[in-house]
Amino acid sequence: VVGLVVLVVFAVLAIAPDAFVGPLQDVTTVTASAFDPPSATHLLGTDELGRDLLTLTVHAARISMAIGFLATIITILVGAIIGLVAGFVWGRFDVALGRSTRGGTPIVVDGGLVVLGGGMARGADAGRAAVRRACAP
Repeated sequence: VVGLVVLVVFAVLAIAPDAFVGPLQDVTTVTASAFDPPSATHLLGTDELGRDLLTLTVHAARISMAIGFLATIITILVGAIIGLVAGFVWGRFDVALGRSTRGGTPIVVDGGLVVLGGGMARGADAGRAAVRRACAP
């Protein structure tokens, strides 16, 4: 529920950022000085050009949410196509598709989980030592 509330707040901010924080400032419309600390006027302070950081963050939410939305749509479409093909074409093709989707998890992450899991089974000190060995050049 908390995640949904945060998503709705960011979505509303991304849809109409001008209504909440004002228009996006460029170099010609800056009114503050560079690197102002947070204050009542600039809640997050200003950057090196004097632009309000809260305004920049809220306006950037639109781009971030669009990228996340498109990545989700592409993932759903690719997964649905793979699932439909695997469902209609059985046999070796189905097995090959099932095994190829396993490649989505990076091998580095799998190796890290094995190292951490083995080390943690023997105690925290052994886990830290296993991580040091795994990260050593």
